Amino acid sequence: MKKNFLACAATFIVVLAISHTGYSQKSSSAIVYNTPVDPSSSASTSAVSVDAISSKALKDFNKTFAGVSTAKWYIVNAGFTTKFTQNDIQFRVDYDKKGNWTGTMKSYDEKKLSRDVRATVKSVYYDYSIKWVKEITVPNYPNIIVYMIHIDDEKSFKNLQVIDGEILVLEAYDKQ
Repeated sequence: MKKNFLACAATFIVVLAISHTGYSQKSSSAIVYNTPVDPSSSASTSAVSVDAISSKALKDFNKTFAGVSTAKWYIVNAGFTTKFTQNDIQFRVDYDKKGNWTGTMKSYDEKKLSRDVRATVKSVYYDYSIKWVKEITVPNYPNIIVYMIHIDDEKSFKNLQVIDGEILVLEAYDKQ
């Protein structure tokens, strides 16, 4: 079961990585964002109507993230995505075309990382700095959190995956 989860998580992470353009150039990936949904906009040719977002997705979002008023919605090939920031944590919440929740990714720095996960990483990589964290949850395994953690020191950097206290090095590079 754990191997199935890892395969599912790895696939989800690849999809998120492809669609997350924060650290890369724009590409012609399979997931392309359209215009953000602006409920206050009139019939503009470039805006997507709120009616285009699944009511099921909107209802789930409002239930799960009550009080968030700064969320921006996007239509993607796989369905719908919303992004917002709350308490210095960047959120990305994904839904399929039917409005079913497909995953949530939180992005933050070391200060927001839970103490036990931080201790797990620092116990092995004590000379490294944690630069950023992506915390991923998916509906098939809601009680399992996948942490993608970028660490570096003077000579190298690594991208780690941490699940249930187990660390897997996904990438390791030497600085030049």
